Amino acid sequence: MSDIETDLSDLLLRVAATYDRSMRTVKGAPGQELLRGVSRMSLPLPIGTIARGYGGNGGSAFCPWIGVFDPDINEKPREGLYLAYIFAKDLKSVTLTVQQGAEGLARDLGKTQKAHMRLRANAERLQAAMLQEVLDGWREKPRLGVEKTDWRPTAYQEASIAARRYEIPHLPAEADLRDDLWEAARILQLAAAVDRETWHSDAEEQPPTRTVKKWTEQPPSKRLSGFRPKSDSDYIAHTPERTQVRTRRHETLISEFGKYIQTQGFEANTQVHPRDLMLTTITEEWLVEAKVVTNQNPTKAVREAVGQLFEYRHFFCRESDPHLLALFTEDILTYADYLETLGIGSAWKTPEGWSGSRSAIEWGIVGP
Repeated sequence: MSDIETDLSDLLLRVAATYDRSMRTVKGAPGQELLRGVSRMSLPLPIGTIARGYGGNGGSAFCPWIGVFDPDINEKPREGLYLAYIFAKDLKSVTLTVQQGAEGLARDLGKTQKAHMRLRANAERLQAAMLQEVLDGWREKPRLGVEKTDWRPTAYQEASIAARRYEIPHLPAEADLRDDLWEAARILQLAAAVDRETWHSDAEEQPPTRTVKKWTEQPPSKRLSGFRPKSDSDYIAHTPERTQVRTRRHETLISEFGKYIQTQGFEANTQVHPRDLMLTTITEEWLVEAKVVTNQNPTKAVREAVGQLFEYRHFFCRESDPHLLALFTEDILTYADYLETLGIGSAWKTPEGWSGSRSAIEWGIVGP
């Protein structure tokens, strides 16, 4: 199953057609089995994200759903931010939504209306702090057809930060569904950035304490403060692993591109620390630097890629003088032309596969 790509439209239609709320989440229930298998499917997801299906635990859920998680933001549906395709109770519609986890809040406030109010207030806080044009077309509220006494699906409705609803008999084309998912993933990144900067509180009660996962012990500036090479050999000998801050999405980007590029006739080598990747053919060589674009802003990623490509070529690749390729999680827009003026090709993941700049096309790294 994992070797064959599954269309989003096909998956959503199959869940709607086979999920049976009257059946328990045991073997033999087709819809529930389908949801359990989502994590093993090859879905057209944004780079680095993972999908899981949820149909209840023991008893079947009123509103089955499929979560899409960015591991650099959150992997648990109980709390934190994530994406979800949530089906209405009658299975006639499904809503793609940027969600807040509700179970952690229920642990502190109980499955109460007060918890619903807190979720709604936090959603409104995040919405108000985000660029409003980002939310254009995503201002729907999930309408799941449930009673207020149905605590969990009501929580989904109140917790939604951005949403787009689809009628099952009239799903958009597959390409449009993929584009929507990638756009939602960018909104998720923005919401997470806002959430890191602000947190809701009121005069009556402070919100539950959150555990913040520390990806690094020190900021890059601190870790590099003692790194002062006096020669080329000194630089090469003392480029430590700890100077590199790599996210899960970064590693997945390299992995997925590596698998793809070998189908294009290139040899890919990742055992070239601190470089991300080296590509070779019989006659040519490419130095590749991979960067994650965050918050729909490629500026930082492009600047870092330029600096590291020139730096690594100088210290590690003087004799071979390889071509330079910057690799990104998404389209870098006008920066592709800018990189070409520096002699750097660029490639990026799209909902349909891989695309790239003029040089990347000429080199045969991506198609025209």
